[in-house]
Amino acid sequence: MDYRQFEKKVVEEVQQRYSECEIIVRSINKNNGIKLRGLCIKEPEDVISPTIYLEDFYRSLKGDSNIDDVISEICRLYESHKRPEATDEIMCNIRDWETMADRIYYGKKLVTSVRKQCR
Repeated sequence: MDYRQFEKKVVEEVQQRYSECEIIVRSINKNNGIKLRGLCIKEPEDVISPTIYLEDFYRSLKGDSNIDDVISEICRLYESHKRPEATDEIMCNIRDWETMADRIYYGKKLVTSVRKQCR
């Protein structure tokens, strides 16, 4: 199984398990020019979701893992890292300027630095 087939199979199987969710795979630029493929399982009301990088899971297929074990592990990882209910209020506040405006601190040095970069 090549990587594209693997990614397609993962998306299909995860979509079956989380039919109410949006399943997204995207390229993510990490440090030092490294690009990884990340799977996000986004529940309907969520504004954030964890990213599960797929490369290590694909490499595990070359070892002793099978695709069903890999998909189960991806789902287990998602369940253990998905958004806790307590973040609902926090996320609403972060998106509300009136709530956050007095909590944002910026120093003269930062503003000066940004201005110089924009010139």
